[in-house]
Amino acid sequence: MKDPLSARRKSLVTGKAKPTSNEVYTGGMAFSVLDSDYKPSPPLEDMLPYINGVPEFWLTAIQNHESLSNIKDEDEEALKFLVDIKVIYTGVPRNATCDTTTPNYKLCFHFLPNPFFHDSVLTKEYIYKSGPQPHSFIFYRAVGTNIRWKSELSDGFFDFFSAPPPIEEDELYELPEDVYEEMLNALEDDLHAGEAFRDDVSGIFDPRH
Repeated sequence: MKDPLSARRKSLVTGKAKPTSNEVYTGGMAFSVLDSDYKPSPPLEDMLPYINGVPEFWLTAIQNHESLSNIKDEDEEALKFLVDIKVIYTGVPRNATCDTTTPNYKLCFHFLPNPFFHDSVLTKEYIYKSGPQPHSFIFYRAVGTNIRWKSELSDGFFDFFSAPPPIEEDELYELPEDVYEEMLNALEDDLHAGEAFRDDVSGIFDPRH
């Protein structure tokens, strides 16, 4: 249901379309929910300036998120080429309800041609497995793109695509406790990062909720 809104956002961010005065006004009304002192401009066509996209939109969105904001300078340069983040739900068939299948999803990061890597799309898929209760699921693992680097960036944002390994059931009683805790924490941190991109950064904001 949100796909048309995501497509419209991408066209505005990349400068392929110009916002209507009603969109500007509606956006202002949404922002006023967060800031009661903000007064949106009335929807008048002749008040709209020419806008050629929104430079560094996604970089700014990531930097403004409290748990994703630790971006290195070299990461910033690469993220300036990011033009869209799309969420695809890979585990929900068209005619099924969400509680009848695993809630797997894939994050797709779309980039313009850049001097850092060859890939135009970097992906990270989050995979769940059946939980102990009927129709319950627990996070199992994530699988990210093996980036084809031109000029590699290390120990920074793009490590996100190198997912930590899952914990297999037969390892639960074999791993040393400190190793198990370290692996579990890595999986939890990775899951929280994916949820932040899915729900906050790429999500469509609805001020009514």
